[in-house]
Amino acid sequence: MLLFAWLVVMWTALWGVPTLANLLGGAVVASVVLWVFPRGDDADAMVTFRPVHAAVFLVWFLGQLVSSSLRVAWLIVKPSGPDEMEPGIVATPIRGISDQITSMVANAITLTPGTLTVEVSREPSVIYVHCIESQAPDEIREQVLDLEHRMVEAFGSAGARSAWAHGSIPPLGEVRR
Repeated sequence: MLLFAWLVVMWTALWGVPTLANLLGGAVVASVVLWVFPRGDDADAMVTFRPVHAAVFLVWFLGQLVSSSLRVAWLIVKPSGPDEMEPGIVATPIRGISDQITSMVANAITLTPGTLTVEVSREPSVIYVHCIESQAPDEIREQVLDLEHRMVEAFGSAGARSAWAHGSIPPLGEVRR
């Protein structure tokens, strides 16, 4: 009911005038949206918002963005030029607690200068990351796992945090290409 009410309010706000027609139209649209896209019982069971941890994550992530931006800028303007860059794709096994958290990790990777999520595999849970510098793939894998851990701490439910602590990472030999 809360989601239904929120959809009706958003629909009315988009029209700008809270008339009876807009409210009824919002109710019809909200009903159709909830019928076409039903939520499962555990749709968001692994995701929650933890404000203090989210703030810590945001500060850390902003630091990563600045650091990565400076690193990419240096790679481009350094005297030897960008010829020393060795771009490549690194297969990075992750715990893959939920699709939502995996999506957030993949998007955070893509937001970071010098990296791009190329593909996400579900079985086993692997993120393929294109890096501007891929000389140290194990270091890149550690950074992605650290990002996943921080994401789970900031946005994971108690079940997600427990699953991350007890989950396993697929061995690199089992990663499909």
